[in-house]
Amino acid sequence: MGALSAEWLLVYAPLLLWYVNHGAVVTKIYRTIDYQPAKIFPWFIEQVTEARQTGDVDKRRALLVEVFKLLGNSRYGKLIEALERQTNVIYTKDEKVVDRALRSEYYSDLNEIGQAYELESRKPWITIRWPFEV
Repeated sequence: MGALSAEWLLVYAPLLLWYVNHGAVVTKIYRTIDYQPAKIFPWFIEQVTEARQTGDVDKRRALLVEVFKLLGNSRYGKLIEALERQTNVIYTKDEKVVDRALRSEYYSDLNEIGQAYELESRKPWITIRWPFEV
């Protein structure tokens, strides 16, 4: 079991059912959140889809198609963005900076670009500012 005891634990209903079926004892329920699955903003999806399909018919509308592609991706892209995989990239010619980066626990990659270096490192912390489902 994931937790031996807990207070004020937010648990997904199927997981709670599994816990109870495997011997967990629930003494209090403070709040439930009901969820009805539905399509989000169907009018927006249809508008973006229609605008992008016009590019298949009329090649002169390529710019409009690209704008709607970016618009559609920007609306939904933030919902699936993997912040934990983002990295920091710096460019430097300073050997001391490179040496310090190579010894860091966050070091990820190093590329030589002419007489400079491209250093890539994982972020030491991330902040997720929107709700997510486990």
